[in-house]
Amino acid sequence: MTDLREVLDQALDEQSEEIKKLVEQAFQQEKRREIWVTITCKGCGRMAKYPTVVDLPDYRERVRALDTLMTQAKGKPKETVKQEVTINLKPIHHMTMAELEEEEQRILEAHPELGQ
Repeated sequence: MTDLREVLDQALDEQSEEIKKLVEQAFQQEKRREIWVTITCKGCGRMAKYPTVVDLPDYRERVRALDTLMTQAKGKPKETVKQEVTINLKPIHHMTMAELEEEEQRILEAHPELGQ
């Protein structure tokens, strides 16, 4: 039985030109807007407003397409959580026996599985 990923990979290889065209279209998306233009008559000098339709770049959809493509290619970014950890760094050879025993006790309290 053929692996489904292999079949999809082969199908994508065969359709690579169509996929490139699709990606190009995603980054060239535009939206139509109706705007009002004020025109001054050369003959009489009166001003009038007329509706006209223009094509504008649709940056919101372009960003959405980029996000979707990056997520599919690289995966979603992992959420990072900042944690503060205080560590008393002191060389062992500078610690007294009492300090070593205290440190051992703290480690065993934090990780009881080490004391077994």
